[in-house]
Amino acid sequence: MKLEGIEYVGGITFCIEKKNQNLIAIQNGIIKWKAEVVTKCSKRKTKIKFISVRSGKLKVTFGKENVALVNIENGEIECLINKKEVKIKKEMITFPTNDF
Repeated sequence: MKLEGIEYVGGITFCIEKKNQNLIAIQNGIIKWKAEVVTKCSKRKTKIKFISVRSGKLKVTFGKENVALVNIENGEIECLINKKEVKIKKEMITFPTNDF
């Protein structure tokens, strides 16, 4: 079985699997690591849309505007928060009524 993906220095190939939600690194025909990017960084079911290589990390774009950085060597995931998704929780304060 031949997997298609992004080839990188050192014979590492990065592939997307499982309904476009997981990223795997394959080196010399053996899985080096597996990163469940969407599961870790998103509450919604979404798909990986784009991958690029930047300074020893993979920049993974998924969903509408979500981004994660994945370490090329060990698959460690760093979720970058989309500012549009950050919501401030509002509390309703009720004051007791003073009936005089």
